[in-house]
Amino acid sequence: MNVKDLDMLVRYYRGMRETDPDRFTRAMDEYRNMAVGGDGGPSGFPATSGQRTSLRQQFYRGYPDWVFRTVLHELNELGNIEDREPALV
Repeated sequence: MNVKDLDMLVRYYRGMRETDPDRFTRAMDEYRNMAVGGDGGPSGFPATSGQRTSLRQQFYRGYPDWVFRTVLHELNELGNIEDREPALV
């Protein structure tokens, strides 16, 4: 992950905030979860084994927590994640 990739994510979510606020809100909740080590919840896509995969497994494999924190920070969406523990999904 480099600065250009982070900038692209931030621009993508800024656009989403304007065009689809409900989806943006859900995405930020998922990012807050992943920013504290969570898996973001189910992806909605089955894994090859037939079991459900998480958002982090499906779309963000290998992304460290700091990526999600940085995007949240740039969007002023950090909220209260310092006090949160990962949700059990």
